[in-house]
Amino acid sequence: MIRGGDKSSSDFRCLAIEMLANATYRGGHEAILSSEQCMVACTGAFCCTHGDVMSIHDACSVLCVAAKREAWGPCLNLNLVMERLGFKLFCLCCTMNESEIIRTQGEELLVTRLFELAWHLRNHRRCEAFDKLRNLDGRKCVLTAAISYLYDKHSKDSRHLRHYREGAFSDLHPSGLDCCLRAMEGMAIHDMYDPKFISRNERIKEAAQDLRSSKTLHNDEKISCEILFVISLHATRRLTGASS
Repeated sequence: MIRGGDKSSSDFRCLAIEMLANATYRGGHEAILSSEQCMVACTGAFCCTHGDVMSIHDACSVLCVAAKREAWGPCLNLNLVMERLGFKLFCLCCTMNESEIIRTQGEELLVTRLFELAWHLRNHRRCEAFDKLRNLDGRKCVLTAAISYLYDKHSKDSRHLRHYREGAFSDLHPSGLDCCLRAMEGMAIHDMYDPKFISRNERIKEAAQDLRSSKTLHNDEKISCEILFVISLHATRRLTGASS
């Protein structure tokens, strides 16, 4: 049903992916993650260009669980999947005309899931998806989207929004801003040994420093920001020394 192409069945596909996400979060992840049909269906729903925002959110929620448990490497490793992740983040977090970014409640929830997926991918040892993700550029650049999100006041104002599947904020279920910081930490670590990424790490360090000074962070966000700043500072010093 999720993979069906009949437009008249879109409501049923939305319901099907929501049910699959609910089952994944309520203890059925082992059966779902072992199913190739579920893997292909969720990946297809996530990459759909005309999908409902909440359907993409639900598909991304399942992909988050898969990435966290280092499953579904063959699909997560596809260039198309990482390009769609980068493009969605860029479109939701960046503006080309310097006007204020306005997101709906559903889009705010989706941004959180997208950054959560990026965060979990950095620790996935069975695919190279994070390497592909961090090297995207142009209108798919995840780092540009992440930095824009750090400076966006809506990322702080909307941090209270939670999907009904989620509980209270915790280290396992962080805010969108916290997920963004953790994903950026992965980028700084991966870039630490390559001098060609000096400017990229400098951007991360400056953004972390500005956010650190803003006094707008809560609980785990403060810890993640401090870790990101220290790692990016160390990486910048290391890279600068390596290039001199």
